[in-house]
Amino acid sequence: NHILKSCLAKSIQNKAVKIDEYVWMPNHLHIILYVIDSYDFIGFYTELMKRITDAYKSLLGLEQLNLWESRPMVAEILDIDKYIERKIYFHSNPSKANLVDKIENYPGLNTWDIFQKGQIVREKIEWTKAKNINKIPLSLDNEQDLENLNLIKSKHSEILELEICPNIGALSFQDNNITNDIIVREVKRFVKINEREYDKERARKGHNTIGSQKLTTQRLDKKHIPKPREPRIYFMTGVRELAADYLSLY
Repeated sequence: NHILKSCLAKSIQNKAVKIDEYVWMPNHLHIILYVIDSYDFIGFYTELMKRITDAYKSLLGLEQLNLWESRPMVAEILDIDKYIERKIYFHSNPSKANLVDKIENYPGLNTWDIFQKGQIVREKIEWTKAKNINKIPLSLDNEQDLENLNLIKSKHSEILELEICPNIGALSFQDNNITNDIIVREVKRFVKINEREYDKERARKGHNTIGSQKLTTQRLDKKHIPKPREPRIYFMTGVRELAADYLSLY
């Protein structure tokens, strides 16, 4: 989690992009960004992928590592309802994927607590260059994990500020009278509804979640085979007129 967070902090420095929310799943990232400059967004995204790849190459002792899908899904959200819907989906995802029973128990990097408070958070993060990160065992217990984390932090070259601006994306939508409190209330309500449904489905099938403890001790080189995707234009809206206007740009 520290490496992912430090790569976020380094990649977004001096860029006209704000982080609204994120949930890092074991094999992919969900993130909502408030983009002020599209070129800065491209720079942030490509830099983030490279920095994470370089860090994990060092952790695994590899010369080459293909970590990312060739066509990531990057979608513009065009209306407030879809914006709220994506937040519900993000925070329901760990339970839907049978990782944990509820988002509060998810050990992966996420902004659930920050989102609920609805206030901007600025955190100081130690940034360590990839070349100064040592190779580590593929499986670690909690004590070894903490020891390696402290070693990585001790080799930091600078301390950066990571800013999270929960619900800043709502500023994108004109004539929007939905307050921060309404967004938080609606997202929390539907996330909990979803989690209860996923619990019932697991009970019917006799399945369990992986659980926090197993998730934190999984091997770093756990395989993932992505699904093939066709070239597409991604956008999200429930308003037909907005969809037509957006497609007309292409």
